Amino acid sequence: MSVLIIREHVNYTVIFDVYAVWVKWSNNLEDADMKKHIIIIATVLLTFGLTSGLFAQTNVPVSANVLTQLTINVGSNVDFANVGQGTSPSITPTDGTYSGINGGTPTVGHITVTGSAGATILISWSEPLVLQVNSGANYYDKMDYNPTIVGDSTASQLNAFSITSGNQYTLEPGGVNSGKFDLWLGGTLTGYNSSSGKISKLSSSQSSGSYSGNLAVTISYN
Repeated sequence: MSVLIIREHVNYTVIFDVYAVWVKWSNNLEDADMKKHIIIIATVLLTFGLTSGLFAQTNVPVSANVLTQLTINVGSNVDFANVGQGTSPSITPTDGTYSGINGGTPTVGHITVTGSAGATILISWSEPLVLQVNSGANYYDKMDYNPTIVGDSTASQLNAFSITSGNQYTLEPGGVNSGKFDLWLGGTLTGYNSSSGKISKLSSSQSSGSYSGNLAVTISYN
């Protein structure tokens, strides 16, 4: 009878039911051994009802990989040297060849990125970059720098491939250039005029002077 009562309960209220039944029966039982048996049966069933299926446990692995702080070193600036009015200056970043230059030696821009070997980086920039002289108030006081950027993780300028803003690239996974990615910058200069706005070359009325600006290249882990 005590077994049937216990099986009807699966929570703590079973303690009171079992105890009440045992007291009632123990008053009518003279055999001490039977009392012990009843107590033992109640205890076993009570223990089983309270502990079975109450909890489960597992181990969940947790890990983290700390990346090396990215560093960016600008080895050289983009310099078109001397350009003339009405010309179409350009610099090829893979080999430094140029055209539309009126004196001086143009320079390819060079950036070296260093970080964790084999990590993925995101490279982005906004274009064109407007260069200006004087106040830049009129069409002939400004020109656009239209960047052409190539890159390679093995520091090979001649074998560098085209880089697209907003794309992902991988730092060299090992070797002498481990954790590095090099960028070379060239491009073209174009101007403006009063009738059509942007044009495909410098204006024939381009203001003389030294034009300058800063191309913001953003590089981050991805």
